[in-house]
Amino acid sequence: DKFGEMVIDLNSIPLNREAILKAIIAMHLRTLVESIRVQSLSTAAYQQIMVEVHNIRIGLKGLVKNDKQLHTLLDEVVANSADRCIKPSPMSAAQIHDLCSKP
Repeated sequence: DKFGEMVIDLNSIPLNREAILKAIIAMHLRTLVESIRVQSLSTAAYQQIMVEVHNIRIGLKGLVKNDKQLHTLLDEVVANSADRCIKPSPMSAAQIHDLCSKP
């Protein structure tokens, strides 16, 4: 069970804004990954997750410096969504960008 392996030693997190944000975001993304692993997704749900992950990446730029761990977790969210989707039909980067840039 991977979820049990995700214990974070809170004492190892430096007491600064960025480190705390990274730890909180990482915990939430790990939870999302595990949540997706136990579900079956429709194509629409899979595509919505792709859009949401794109928006999260945009939002992270203003919160934390480039963090490979968070981007790896976001990649894992999308990959697990594809694996759990009954009929995955990925959207192109251009389609996602168009959807995310509309007001």
